[in-house]
Amino acid sequence: MQPDDVRAVRMWAMNVGAYNFAFAFGLAVGLLMVNTGNAAGGTSIVLFCCASHVFLGFWLWVTEKRLWTSAIGQALIPGLAIVFYLLLG
Repeated sequence: MQPDDVRAVRMWAMNVGAYNFAFAFGLAVGLLMVNTGNAAGGTSIVLFCCASHVFLGFWLWVTEKRLWTSAIGQALIPGLAIVFYLLLG
């Protein structure tokens, strides 16, 4: 990375970090809701977060093929969670 690129990369990294934190918070709240009596609402939040990461992993692959391993890493576990929910839920 060139010194002139630090500002742009920092802005991008901070934005990605913020949305990752938001999704992690959403998952935590959804799981808390599932386990404290609001199963329908909590399940909806968890499934939304998982589906979003499946989409974002796919979109990462579409927009930057070189990051295919990161795309798989982003989409695989949430995708499996959705599949298991559909099969076992």
